[in-house]
Amino acid sequence: MKIATYSIFLIFLLQCSFSGHTQNNTIDSLQKVLKTQKEDTNKVNTLNELCNELRFINDFKNSLQCAEEAISLAENLM
Repeated sequence: MKIATYSIFLIFLLQCSFSGHTQNNTIDSLQKVLKTQKEDTNKVNTLNELCNELRFINDFKNSLQCAEEAISLAENLM
């Protein structure tokens, strides 16, 4: 019984570490894309995606900063 519990716990930990790694890759990719994008609707959408990804890893300060930048850019584009 202890071995089964230990195995389930180990699988859970491994799954959590892989999902966190995937999110970091997504965040890194979005940040690279932002550096090359023109200031248009696509950049607003990318900022929103980045904001959402940062929110999932509980980085609320940077998530809020991306959201504010997206709002400001969207207002300038109107």
